[in-house]
Amino acid sequence: APPNATNATNATAGNASVTRTKTIKVQKTRKRMHYSQLGVSMTATTAVAPLNQTHIVTAIAANKKLLEAEELRRTNAEAKNQLEAYIIDTRDKLSSDEVIEQVSSEEERESLRDEFGKMEDWLYEEGMDLNAAKYRTKKRELEKLAAPVFLRASEIEARPRTVTQAMEAINFTLTLLTTWAAERPEVTETERTLVSDMCTNFTQWLEASEAKQAELAPTEPPAFLSSEVTAKLEPLEREVRRLIKKPKPKPKKPKAEKNATATAGNASDSSTPPAPPPPPPPEEGAADDDEPPSHDEL
Repeated sequence: APPNATNATNATAGNASVTRTKTIKVQKTRKRMHYSQLGVSMTATTAVAPLNQTHIVTAIAANKKLLEAEELRRTNAEAKNQLEAYIIDTRDKLSSDEVIEQVSSEEERESLRDEFGKMEDWLYEEGMDLNAAKYRTKKRELEKLAAPVFLRASEIEARPRTVTQAMEAINFTLTLLTTWAAERPEVTETERTLVSDMCTNFTQWLEASEAKQAELAPTEPPAFLSSEVTAKLEPLEREVRRLIKKPKPKPKKPKAEKNATATAGNASDSSTPPAPPPPPPPEEGAADDDEPPSHDEL
């Protein structure tokens, strides 16, 4: 082929292999949210109309009244049941409890049974449907009638037990006073005398009260109660607790030991020999000796 034809062919092939790029600007589409309020209408398609706000408020109020009425009914029924249970339980004790028989006469128990029977009849007739306050009032009336008998019955066991515990506390306190006199100088003699006098006064009162109680029959009002014993003993126990917590005095440091320590320090300082004087400086030319000094000379 002729040379011009060959060059034209090569140039055409080179132009075909070249790829050209072009930048195109693309604009993004912005998304926008549009809000609009929709109107809603409701149409009843059945025979029952839907509830409106007035119907709802009315229903809530009616339900509240029902709940209040139910709570009132429950409270009244509970008070009525308590009165009924107290009548039955107390009447059984008046007839079968040995301690109640010991501290009450037959006439007293019979009188109480009559009063409780009358209250039971009233409860099943006129008192069938009353408020709780009325039932509680009736129950307090019965409790007031039976209180003396049940008080004597409880004191039969409580009073001797409390007296025994009180005397144990008195004996323990007297033992403490003896120990304090020998081992606790921080408790003064005036404080010990005060506690001892309180023990004596309590013991005298208790002995006199027990003597009066021994002269009484079990059916009579007691000469003293267990609660009185506890109240009489409380000031004594409070004073003893205060003295038990009283701190011990701090021991004083003796001055003799301090003086002796100072004297010993002075003596040790005087017995220490003085330090030797520093050695004289070496003479000039000593470093030019032929041989270094021996170990002994060093």
